[in-house]
Amino acid sequence: MKIGIFTDSYLPYTSGVVRSIVTFKEELISNGHEVYIFAPSYDNCVEEEGVFRFSSIKSPTNRDFTLAWPFSFEFGPMVKKLDLDLIHVHSPFLLGRLGASYARKLDIPLVFTYHTLYEQYVHYLPFAGTLAKDITQHISRSFSNRCDLVIVPTAAIETYLRKIGVTPWADAETAAERMGPRYVMAFKPNPAFVTAPGGLDAARAEIKRGIAACRKNSTSCDVVLKDISTTGGDWRRLAEWEQMAMREVMG
Repeated sequence: MKIGIFTDSYLPYTSGVVRSIVTFKEELISNGHEVYIFAPSYDNCVEEEGVFRFSSIKSPTNRDFTLAWPFSFEFGPMVKKLDLDLIHVHSPFLLGRLGASYARKLDIPLVFTYHTLYEQYVHYLPFAGTLAKDITQHISRSFSNRCDLVIVPTAAIETYLRKIGVTPWADAETAAERMGPRYVMAFKPNPAFVTAPGGLDAARAEIKRGIAACRKNSTSCDVVLKDISTTGGDWRRLAEWEQMAMREVMG
């Protein structure tokens, strides 16, 4: 097979992702495949057969890391000439998106290795914050849904990609029916019940409904208490809520 690997980091930059790509490349070549790398350029990077470098600029937050400009007059004709059988991308950004675009144009399979939880690194961005994290989550998940195959290094990342949040205002039963066993429901009960009069009983009923819907549809479920702004001056209410929720989950 002729395989095109698109990555936003490569030698001489050092990281776990780069090490993984190099190992992957070596194994594929040893098994008789042709491998072509499409990567950013770096200062003093050595010319390497089968590696195409894009013009790049230094990242403002990490001067050792470069950001590729995903455009080249040479690139399009060259990719068509290579007659690739498959494109494997290692990022949902920049060159990863370019690779995905050409997989569609060439009508060939698109594989994505989801190396890490990208939103955990948004603090490197000058505009980092909750919005940047939410946008990064949306980009990485929607990109994954466009791929023919997604490879993950850990079970935790697989669960993350399959997880869908369900707010107190959503119909948990309808959500569970649509998710089925393929996804994980992040069920978020109403946080106002922590301090409301009779709130524990209301929270119990709500959690029961959500868990029953998940069991009925074989949907995995996380119960998440989120966006709570006050405990009404008594932190023990959180402990009571947690113990109640755990009994419902285990029961």
